[in-house]
Amino acid sequence: MNIMTEILKFTIPSIIISGTLYQIFRLYLQNEKKNEILASPTDSSDALFPVQLQAYERLVLYLERISFNNLILRASVQGATVRQLQSAMVHAIRDEYEHNLSQQLYVSDAAWEQVTGAKEELLRILNQTAAGLPPEAEATELAAGLFSAVLKHDPSPNDRAVHFLKQEMRNRF
Repeated sequence: MNIMTEILKFTIPSIIISGTLYQIFRLYLQNEKKNEILASPTDSSDALFPVQLQAYERLVLYLERISFNNLILRASVQGATVRQLQSAMVHAIRDEYEHNLSQQLYVSDAAWEQVTGAKEELLRILNQTAAGLPPEAEATELAAGLFSAVLKHDPSPNDRAVHFLKQEMRNRF
């Protein structure tokens, strides 16, 4: 019986200490897992911030590239007709838009609607102005008509959308 008592003196405290350590480690690991779960959204939002900022930059650049001032300079060709310039400008606006479609993932729906609305408004102005001119007229007549049409829209569709993007970006970040 003496031997059994001696064995129990050592084993019972060992079992109690082992059980306590097991519970402490289990609670520690659960807390670590919770901390990782809580920390991951902030990590992903921190990682997403530069991408969102870049999306706003790219959309502002898109709007600047499709403004009639810049577009006419890029799309005009010496001796082009109204129809040729119109076609080149429509193609450039749509290509630029398709190139920036993925940016809608990183901006609000309202911001994307502003960008799409500006594009549609510019296409409408372009097509209406071109429709009022003879198809074989010089491209400079279309350019002059577009500049006067944009002056009637103050601010221009591009300027409104750029202003909206800037405001939203400042409010979000």
